[in-house]
Amino acid sequence: MASAAPVAAVASGGAEDLSPVYGPFFGVMGSASAMVFSALGAAYGAAIPSSPH
Repeated sequence: MASAAPVAAVASGGAEDLSPVYGPFFGVMGSASAMVFSALGAAYGAAIPSSPH
């Protein structure tokens, strides 16, 4: 049978103890890389014409 300690920690609001300390770093780096790649894709789409005339 599984221990009830993790469930009690989550139920009592102690979920921050279950997450790693480096979690926010990867969250910020993920959203920053999404913005960077989005800007690069927009610049590439604006600079390279789709059909030359």
